[in-house]
Amino acid sequence: MAARRGETKLDGLILIEPQVHGDSRGFFLETYHQKKYGDAGLPTEFVQDNQAFNARKGTVRGLHFQKAPHAQGKLVRVLKGAIFDVAVDIVAELRKVSWPSLPETRAATVAVIVASLIAAALLGLFDVLWQFVTDKIQNPTL
Repeated sequence: MAARRGETKLDGLILIEPQVHGDSRGFFLETYHQKKYGDAGLPTEFVQDNQAFNARKGTVRGLHFQKAPHAQGKLVRVLKGAIFDVAVDIVAELRKVSWPSLPETRAATVAVIVASLIAAALLGLFDVLWQFVTDKIQNPTL
């Protein structure tokens, strides 16, 4: 995989740092590659693509979670701005909390895999545009 897989304090919460190809024009990177993700043991099937914009600094979104059979794994990426991301393993015998923060200077190049049994919230440190794809369709009644 032409990306670095960063483990966190929580099983199922993985930082993905893809190889960035930059020059004077800017940069290019692969945000997703099914075969490379599969070879690295990462989720490969995503069925819903979502985008959100937080217009004000300090906006909080979350804790995002859906119960089985609608539990959603997510691939989250900040497109503009920076977030402070909080993830909670809500089914672990001993509750664990992790706080991976994506600095603004790297936010556009780092992604986070959030397993289906982890609830996640994010705080916009600036105005934030972010995208998340899910492995199950959202059920708005849950």
